[in-house]
Amino acid sequence: MTTVVSKMLSQRDCYLRRARAWIASPAFEEVYQDLHHGFIVKVILTLMGKGKAMKMRSSKLRQGYARLAQEGELLFAGTIIGNKSLFSDDADRRYPMAIVASRSQNVESVVLTALLAELMAEAYINGGSETMPRCARIIANDSYRALRRQVLPVEETMGLQAAMFDVRVSMNELVGDGEPSLFVPLLVHPGGGPFAVVPWPILHGKAVPAKKSPGQPPPLPGAKR
Repeated sequence: MTTVVSKMLSQRDCYLRRARAWIASPAFEEVYQDLHHGFIVKVILTLMGKGKAMKMRSSKLRQGYARLAQEGELLFAGTIIGNKSLFSDDADRRYPMAIVASRSQNVESVVLTALLAELMAEAYINGGSETMPRCARIIANDSYRALRRQVLPVEETMGLQAAMFDVRVSMNELVGDGEPSLFVPLLVHPGGGPFAVVPWPILHGKAVPAKKSPGQPPPLPGAKR
C-alpha cells in the first residue's frame, strides 16, 4: 500500500488543480443538483414569496462551493461504510458512504487513514469497540446526512487528526485508472463549509462515463464507452 500511496501523493498538486477546475465548471452543476435537490425546492418556495431564510441557505451553499473551487484542499479518504449497491449494473447512481480523512497528507498519515477506516468498519460490524468506544458510537449512527462531518477523538485514532464524512458517490466516480481505488478523493475547505467527492476520472484528466440510455446494451469488455 505504501507504494500506491506514494505514487498517488506525488501527483496531488496536479490532481488538486483538476479538482478545483471541475468544481468551478458547468460539469459540476449536475452533481450539485443531484446531491442537493432539496435546496432547489427551497429556492422555488422563496420565489413564491415564502421561506426567505431557505433562499439564504441555498445561496450560502453555492458560495461555499465557490470557495472550495478557489481554496479547497484535496484529501484521500478511506472507506468505512460502503454500499453493496455500488456493485450493481447502475454504475452512475450515487449511494451513501461513510469515509474518513485527515488534512495530514503524507504517506504515513494516508496509510494510517486506511487502517483507521478498517478499524472503524470493524467497530460498526461488531456493534462496538473496547479500544475506540467513542468512534464506535459515532459510526453506529449510520443514517446519511448531507454534508455532515464529525471530528473523531484523537486519542482513539492512533494520534491522527481525522474526521468522518457523509458522502454519496457512484462506482463510475470511484474507478480511476481501470479499477476502483482504495481511496476516495475529497475536496474540503480548511475553514469548513461544503465538501465534495471528486471523481477519479476527473483527477486523471478524463470525463466521468456518461449515463447509459434506457435499453442500451452493456459495452463489451475492454470497449470504450
